[in-house]
Amino acid sequence: TFQLSVQLLLDFGFIDVKTISDETGASYIMEGSVRKQDNNLRITAQFIESKRDIHIWAESFRGTMDDIFDIQEKVSLKIVEALRLHLTGSDKNLLEKRYTDDTEAYQLYLQGRFFWAKRNADSLSTAVRYFENAIEKDNDYALAWAGLADTYSLMGEYTNTSRREVLAKQTEAINKALQIDNRLGEAHISLAISLMLNEWDWKNSEKECKIGIELSPNYATGHHWCAEWLLFMDSKEEALKEITIAVDIDPVSPGILKDKGIHFYYNRKYDEAIELATKTLDLDPEFVPAFRLRSLAYQAKGMIDEAIAENERWGRGLNNKLKTDIALAHIYADGKRKEEAKAIVENIDMTLKKGGNDYRGVALVYASLGDTDKAFEWLDKSYQMHEESLCSLKIDPKFDILHSDQRFKIMLKKIGLEK
Repeated sequence: TFQLSVQLLLDFGFIDVKTISDETGASYIMEGSVRKQDNNLRITAQFIESKRDIHIWAESFRGTMDDIFDIQEKVSLKIVEALRLHLTGSDKNLLEKRYTDDTEAYQLYLQGRFFWAKRNADSLSTAVRYFENAIEKDNDYALAWAGLADTYSLMGEYTNTSRREVLAKQTEAINKALQIDNRLGEAHISLAISLMLNEWDWKNSEKECKIGIELSPNYATGHHWCAEWLLFMDSKEEALKEITIAVDIDPVSPGILKDKGIHFYYNRKYDEAIELATKTLDLDPEFVPAFRLRSLAYQAKGMIDEAIAENERWGRGLNNKLKTDIALAHIYADGKRKEEAKAIVENIDMTLKKGGNDYRGVALVYASLGDTDKAFEWLDKSYQMHEESLCSLKIDPKFDILHSDQRFKIMLKKIGLEK
């Protein structure tokens, strides 16, 4: 077995092949450049065995944008030849498979994934536009439909849009992708995450995860989102292995790296969580969910002032005062500043009635204030709203305080997290 890293050295931020090999564990590295003038392309590529820093082959390819898929196939086959791999017929078909013949649709899809990976409200709206434009160019472009579905999924997590508001569009995009190509691993992963977060259908989401990873084993998001399934099921060790695979495949994804930090947080390894959050901010200083992770970890360590500071940084980038106020109230309650916590939650009920989706957060505040009945009252509201954040209820250390209450086990059963 081997790992293959295809990444421009400058994008990675390292200066030599050995450093990349040591940091990623990649056995082979593709180094290259693309030059485009008008519609003409010149692509240079060299394939390197990173451990010994040996150049296996190097070649230049010329063509036009219309030839881009042919060039991709040539490079892939050159890699196979260099590694002396023997492909089965199905492997060769997969290697040569084209998801679209429209080069413009392909470029629009790649641009959509670029903005999708940024995971903020503006970039996700932009990603929708690019995926829709790709689909306009080629309505049978299954990857673009899967990308559109995944964007709607992230909107429920990274924007102020309720997951239920975009569920119909997400479902339509998933179904379309699978209708076009039911062997597309990315589409099965899109279905898996929807079944998990929208339906709490743990059995079928697991099935779709397995299908998706089997069909697209090098799809980082597949390992990422299926690691979440394992984590919510309290299979923390397996989950950490799976999210580590995702990071190895895509080490420059802030969303994946941050979520590896979340895995450490749920494993009560708070220093490691802080370290991963900081590394995420090294990749993208504007990736605000990393501030939230640091705030959570500092709060868990009893470092209240640091937690408040990180919560403020999170709030400035999130643009959702309700969520950050609720988080601040919880920090205050944990930090024995109960009156300040109470002052914040006094009018939360009315605010949430006007719009909002953080009932689970309010439950945490009341739990830390010692008002267990109120905590379960708000947990029930969270359940009625089908908040996706309840998926982590079983393994979230913030809820340890409620574990001894029989009502907590009843809630886990209702969500499907406890038999």
